[in-house]
Amino acid sequence: MFAGGVDGYNAGLRFAYTADDYVTFGHKATGFHFNDLVTVNSKMQVCFAGTVTSPSNTLDIRHTDSDGDDGIIIVRSDTSIVANNWLGGVGFDGSDGNVPSKVKEASAYIGAVASETHGTGDKGGHLVFGTAALNENDDVVSNEIGRWTDGGNLLIGRTTEAATTKDPVLECDGYISFDGFLSRAGTSGLNNGGNVMNFFWDGTYIDGWVD
Repeated sequence: MFAGGVDGYNAGLRFAYTADDYVTFGHKATGFHFNDLVTVNSKMQVCFAGTVTSPSNTLDIRHTDSDGDDGIIIVRSDTSIVANNWLGGVGFDGSDGNVPSKVKEASAYIGAVASETHGTGDKGGHLVFGTAALNENDDVVSNEIGRWTDGGNLLIGRTTEAATTKDPVLECDGYISFDGFLSRAGTSGLNNGGNVMNFFWDGTYIDGWVD
């Protein structure tokens, strides 16, 4: 136990295995800090304000939807972020085989990349989705299979938008199978859910109809 002046802490506890191998739990002006790996062998609840209850799951975070208390934020600690730099993500995997040490090696992941050089007036980003292919080995970078761009366009099977002046909101590299689609063209943009269009190739002609 110490009262202050140790590694910038005001006060705290230090558990030492050797002089160079130790864990410190102490208080600084910004709150309590650990200087080493922390393992929680139970459920954990983070509750900034309100009533502390039994955690509902492995990690239970309660918030008030206010500034500084509205969820989880992942921040790349870097002052020279440029386009396509990885900002962070969440990976999903299993303990059969190696557990990945990188989010992008997970069986599936959701992440974000910068869409431009970052600064106070430039914080653009893309939301990206990735999956590991069937029979893919562990410790291999998974495939980015979709991207929601900074302009609100959804890309499937590709990571860049097509060079076009039409700016489609959906771009897909591959086939699309569907049971019909709705179009607002010709209705002055009004929603008209009663008109479902279908068409198919019968080997000679394109047949189409409206349900």
